[in-house]
Amino acid sequence: MWASSPSPRRSSGSSTADVKPLTYREAGVDIDAGDDAVRRITPLARATSRAEVIGGVGGFASLVSVPAKYREPVLVSSTDGVGTKLKVACLASRHDTVGIDLVAMGVNDILVPGAEPLYFLDYIAVGRLDPGQIEAIVSGVATGCRQAGCALVGGEMAEHPDSHALGEYDLAGFAVGVVERRRLIDGSAVRPGDVLLGLASSGLHSNGFSLARRIVFDVMKLRVSDPLPGTGRLVADELLEPTRIYVRSVQTLLEAVEVRAMAHVTGGGLTGNLPRVLPQGCRARISRSADTSRGWPGRGSRDVQDLQHGDRLRRGRPAGGGGDGDSAPPRVRGAGRPPGRDRRRGPGRGARRVRPAGGRLRVGVLVSGRGSNLQALLDASARPDYPAEVVVVISDRERAAALDRARAAGIEALFVNPKDFADREAFDLALVRELTARRVGLVCNAGFMRILSPAYVRAFAGRAMNIHPSLLPAFPGLHAQRQALEHGAKVAGATVHFVDDGPVDTGPIILQASVPVHPDDTEESLSARILAEEHRLYPEAVRLFAEGRLSIVGRRVTVR
Repeated sequence: MWASSPSPRRSSGSSTADVKPLTYREAGVDIDAGDDAVRRITPLARATSRAEVIGGVGGFASLVSVPAKYREPVLVSSTDGVGTKLKVACLASRHDTVGIDLVAMGVNDILVPGAEPLYFLDYIAVGRLDPGQIEAIVSGVATGCRQAGCALVGGEMAEHPDSHALGEYDLAGFAVGVVERRRLIDGSAVRPGDVLLGLASSGLHSNGFSLARRIVFDVMKLRVSDPLPGTGRLVADELLEPTRIYVRSVQTLLEAVEVRAMAHVTGGGLTGNLPRVLPQGCRARISRSADTSRGWPGRGSRDVQDLQHGDRLRRGRPAGGGGDGDSAPPRVRGAGRPPGRDRRRGPGRGARRVRPAGGRLRVGVLVSGRGSNLQALLDASARPDYPAEVVVVISDRERAAALDRARAAGIEALFVNPKDFADREAFDLALVRELTARRVGLVCNAGFMRILSPAYVRAFAGRAMNIHPSLLPAFPGLHAQRQALEHGAKVAGATVHFVDDGPVDTGPIILQASVPVHPDDTEESLSARILAEEHRLYPEAVRLFAEGRLSIVGRRVTVR
């Protein structure tokens, strides 16, 4: 179910002949734009569907059954928004990540009692409806739902003339999950001596942005396009880093150990949220020395203190004992390393790859930026039936957000500095050494902004993939979406191909997916739709390789 404005009707409030009838469009409500937006976002929602979803998009209500595996199911729900982080998104004209924040704020709440996210709905209020902007927002919502494993089953777009400044909007999200009654987590079992484990955040998440914006834009006098001191990133990149969705990590932890309480640290910080799940007479002791974050580049200790109170600012893993005793045997096993996927999985199959005994295909990922395609690979490899696993992520940029994604998932993250090597080939051979030492059988480039040398290509011939946002051989290289728009292309898309020693993006094509180009598309809106296809396409290409179903004949790839 997605609804926009009602069907256009003319006013009948007066029978006077000289009174001109008034339409919705003249009142500031564009019915056609709403219909166009629904048409664009419907495929994004369908891509998140679960077996429990009944029917499709377009009804008055969304229908979802309770998964059959639950004997005594308890439904768990939460609603939240993104707050003034949306102001930063509007300043940067970047709307494809705040949807992830919206999902995260809801599903992270319903994780606290141990629930499995089941489905999600959104509400978008705008002053003037822009279909491209709506599509970018919902593409982020769909990405968040895929990360959380829940279905995006519908929502509401409300066009309210004069309620928001041009280009601005507000978001609300509604998450519903389910948990077995006997497995509810309510904190009542917490005892002195239990171990407190902190899961690393991806940054400020979606809290305290009124203060953060004041520090950055008013005190530090920065713009969204300026570098943020102490981070190695632009202001927009740092502030719009999506909220981490903890579903996979928490689900893995719940399967491995007894978890007695959880807290989602948002507004109010650790001191305001952790006591909510502790029983009477029990308190938590947290050591600041366990915080390995790089800190916030604010002005003045009071600013930083307030941010730490209002936000999950920390990137480290604070851990400490609970209760009044000095120490006791920890009840959470493996607290010394971040919880990640259980790597003891069944054997995989593959051709032309390294295959460790009893393991799945070992994948290495090269990345330079945010790593959204890396996240799609991480999400896929977290599934027990997936025949591959990411074992290392390597970047040529020390502050690449993708490295934070890897660490948050418990994956080894390496920075290899190109400046440490005499030339490009020496750097590439260092990459080969790192990948070979970890017995990597397939390398995936996920936004790795370097041209690889012939020496590297020879080392991983037939075992290195790349993904590109166009239907190759059209529009290779940088700014493919911009090229498509400038040339008036009617169809764009995404391509997964093997890496070869030719010019840029010339390797044998493995998979492709087409994306229609709309007449009013911007580079941002087209990129958002292509990115959704990339997130689906790349894990599938890796699966085919891992299952030994790809073979290269000349310049053609056949799928068995």
